[in-house]
Amino acid sequence: MADDMTDDGQDVLADILVGKRGSSRQDLHDALDVLLDDAQAHGGQLDEPAFWSFVSSLAAEGGIAEALEEAAALSLVTADLPKNADAVDLWRRWQGALLNALLVRLGAHPGELLPVSFIAAAWRAVALNVASGGKGTDIDLLDLGTSARGVDHAMVRAAKRMLVTAVMVRAAVEGRSEDAVRRELFPDDLEARTWEDWKTDVAGMKRATVREMRAELKEAARTGRGVDTYLLTREKVEELWRVAYRPR
Repeated sequence: MADDMTDDGQDVLADILVGKRGSSRQDLHDALDVLLDDAQAHGGQLDEPAFWSFVSSLAAEGGIAEALEEAAALSLVTADLPKNADAVDLWRRWQGALLNALLVRLGAHPGELLPVSFIAAAWRAVALNVASGGKGTDIDLLDLGTSARGVDHAMVRAAKRMLVTAVMVRAAVEGRSEDAVRRELFPDDLEARTWEDWKTDVAGMKRATVREMRAELKEAARTGRGVDTYLLTREKVEELWRVAYRPR
């Protein structure tokens, strides 16, 4: 730890590291000061075990674990659970719902808590399928056998999502209109009405409006956070196009 830290701050962080929780707000402030000053003394690198222990200590009294359980419970309550589901089936569904709730939060900012190379959406699809009893419509990109139906529909939805976000991000990065980027990027022309439908569908997947989705992607383009994920090669676009495009 940094030499200029107070003994009290070091003691609090030491307690946290061995599982003892800070008893007051001041305890947490002291421990945070120790973490940050230690990081400053080591070129900005946080002590990883100390960081996670501090986060756990902070969350312990803040209802974070309970909030995850509430989110999982809500998702299962709104699902069409079979009346004859046994305890093992319900336990599996509960684990899937919890994992999805966790990944929603950890994966909200790629490259920060989770590395950009970790595709949270792929694991969320698996988790959602497990929560659905192995009969979900989300595409199982990891090929773990969790989707028993609706695979084609899920593939179409996933392809549309990638194409729409690719166009929006590229338009934001290059300062061009979405229509111009779309016409250049897609192998064939897409009717304006169909493009609007695609954007509406994809925004719905994100539980957002098209405007909110566009603002989120513009911010990603501005910060550069995870933007490489959206800058697809022409070969990838053509592959996705073959899946997504269904002529009227």
